[in-house]
Amino acid sequence: MAAQKNESKLAPPGRLPFRQKESGLKLLSLDGGGVRGLSELCILEHLMNSLKEEMSLPHSYELKPSDVFDMICGTSTGGLIAIMLGRLQMTVTDCIESYSKLAESVFGSPRSRLSLQDGRYDFAKLEKAIDDIVHEQKQGDGMLDTRPNACKVFVCAVPAATMNRARRLRTYDERSIGICTIRDAARATTAAPTFFKETEITIRAGIRERFLDGGLGYNNPVFELYEEAKSVFQGRRIDCLVSIGSGSSSLSPVPPATLFQSKIPTNIMNACRKITVQCGHNHDRMASQFADCPGVYFRFSVDVGLERIAPDEWKRLGDIQSVTLEYLDGPAIKQQVHSAAKALKEPLNEPVNPPPKSDPLLSSSNTVFNSASQNRDTEGMRIMFDQDDRARIRRPEFATPTVVTRES
Repeated sequence: MAAQKNESKLAPPGRLPFRQKESGLKLLSLDGGGVRGLSELCILEHLMNSLKEEMSLPHSYELKPSDVFDMICGTSTGGLIAIMLGRLQMTVTDCIESYSKLAESVFGSPRSRLSLQDGRYDFAKLEKAIDDIVHEQKQGDGMLDTRPNACKVFVCAVPAATMNRARRLRTYDERSIGICTIRDAARATTAAPTFFKETEITIRAGIRERFLDGGLGYNNPVFELYEEAKSVFQGRRIDCLVSIGSGSSSLSPVPPATLFQSKIPTNIMNACRKITVQCGHNHDRMASQFADCPGVYFRFSVDVGLERIAPDEWKRLGDIQSVTLEYLDGPAIKQQVHSAAKALKEPLNEPVNPPPKSDPLLSSSNTVFNSASQNRDTEGMRIMFDQDDRARIRRPEFATPTVVTRES
């Protein structure tokens, strides 16, 4: 019954369901960042409103991200948001309300004594806040989502034992049926060192694993999303890939030496220090990947104003919202939001069968392109995945100029 109710809201009467199997892929990636995740939600809300205008939908119409995107991924707080938007099919407005309450309940009462083992904040409060949201949404508590044509969601978490490649906890992994819960996945991706204790969950029958926050090396999971989409959606083209960050930060996620930094393992310390650099690096690499395909990849992240807001400063949610709205009011960002909304809406023509584009996943680039000035008279392109997992170029009938900004 719940699935039927949700399907009925995909589009107004007389309009085809917005997200269809034969259409190009719409992908969404969400960074980690603690309470600054509110900035990501404000940006996404702005994008959804712009998309409704493109579709000539009334402002009151509830267009959910799960109606629009084929796959949503996230890390840490972005992972929690991805679950709320995709697995629980929440509207952005409802997600903002629930997220703000969660931030206050979790970060409002730090422990009186700092403990490396237990973390600065009580994990039980985070678990309860997650359980309350799941119960309120009435979409079941299992991570697996068996609804037909459901938006696919995965979150990144780092194995505590090795701290190497991130695990992807998925809503479409049938091996975890009846085992991994929404709470487990949310706990695993948000187990930030010094803030919360590491967590141990059952990921499959008879398999338990300890996890740390996915932000340790994967704070911007856009490449994880790209690789996952190649694996899951072979033969499907990409119409639009949106990556949203939580703002540049000049604050280290590691506590100062006057606390208990000396007790933190070196590998965790090094991973924490690399988070900010990694976010910008992944953006540059993805911008290079789509350099010949303007109007496909979009990166939004507040560049000035959030850098001094710590991940646990829940009392500054109002500041986060104000700074983000100011960022969205900039002319270049307005144009970029409009271009992203257009890319999410427009269909594509058949491919013209150009030669395959090499996949520069193993190289990096500091190039930032401005297609508004360099490609004004050039048709936009799209990337598709063939059966060999190689990226190929498709051309749509329209060209959408956009500006991709690089984070510091």
